[in-house]
Amino acid sequence: MKTDLDYSKQEVENIYELERTDQTEYFTYKNQHDIFKTLCSIQLALLIISIIWGLIRKIYWWQDLYFNLSLLICVPIAAALCACNFLFYAFRNKLSFMHLDWIVNSLYIPIFGSLSWFQCFIVSILSGLCEEAFFRGILSVETGIYISSLIFGALHLGDKKLLPSAVWITLIGFLLAVLYKTTNNLLICMLIHFLNNSASFLWIMTIIKKQKLPNNTKQAG
Repeated sequence: MKTDLDYSKQEVENIYELERTDQTEYFTYKNQHDIFKTLCSIQLALLIISIIWGLIRKIYWWQDLYFNLSLLICVPIAAALCACNFLFYAFRNKLSFMHLDWIVNSLYIPIFGSLSWFQCFIVSILSGLCEEAFFRGILSVETGIYISSLIFGALHLGDKKLLPSAVWITLIGFLLAVLYKTTNNLLICMLIHFLNNSASFLWIMTIIKKQKLPNNTKQAG
């Protein structure tokens, strides 16, 4: 059995480098699954609350899920919301009050950047289903369109820099609540929410890929 004195300096450095790599991969893997489990748990908790609340208060929101032609309006509305999000980021230098660089680099990328494409897809589905069931299916009925929209936006406010973003999310919540009230089809809101989140995840992944590209190019050279 070799002791430390039997290894050359280069061999010792290689061993420590391998240990650091394994440790980094372990924590990245662990962090990835912790974030995914946390996000899914929050969404499923909202769904369970929505079902129990609905049964107690006789608000059967699941009866307002209709597959009909009204679903066709989801695509243009979701596309318009996504276009607004992309324009906000494209003109982020002129919209400095929105702190978009900070939101993307300090919030979105650390939280969602470690997730796989499949995990992002699952989170998009769950958020569309569970958040709409709770905020539109339950709260908009119990508290009205305005209050439920304010609560929806407020729960996305974790830092003062997120205030402009929370206002925008409040407006989206208001739009979804109005759609639910006018169409009586909660599936429209769920689909729009899913499409908007999916596009946002795709956008975040694209930004991460662009940020990693120079490093990968440098290493390859």
